[in-house]
Amino acid sequence: MLQHLLLGIDAHINLDLGVAAAAACPGAALAGLHTDFDRINEILGSLTDDVKRALAGFSPMLHLLDRVGGTVEDELLNFSMKIARDDAWQHAEVLAAQATAQQAATISVIDDKTTFLARLVADPGRVLTAVLDAVHLAESKDIPAVIRALNGIVPA
Repeated sequence: MLQHLLLGIDAHINLDLGVAAAAACPGAALAGLHTDFDRINEILGSLTDDVKRALAGFSPMLHLLDRVGGTVEDELLNFSMKIARDDAWQHAEVLAAQATAQQAATISVIDDKTTFLARLVADPGRVLTAVLDAVHLAESKDIPAVIRALNGIVPA
């Protein structure tokens, strides 16, 4: 479950978010979006513990990641929520400043980077993959219930 969530986050934040922000607010208009963009970062960051608790209810062996990788799980989530969103903002700034004809080449470069990160999440190495396989075996297969639990998390 964690890998699937991280892959979705990777595609959404590392590729889609910057492209969408630049498309919604091209050129100088992008600056007006920055405060809201940062506020969303704060909201998402505040939900991390709730998401981890919800996942733990469906993945009783998820704690093994902390034992094997220390804080690797937290670092991955933090990367996805903070560093990746900061990077997405930089992508938006570059794209918003470009002419439409130039944007396709930039988006292609961003897509390649996103693909590279997705491959690291999907295949994190032999040891971590073995742990993830063990975690997966104990996970609930009730995907609709997992989605309902995650959908039930709302910001305060």
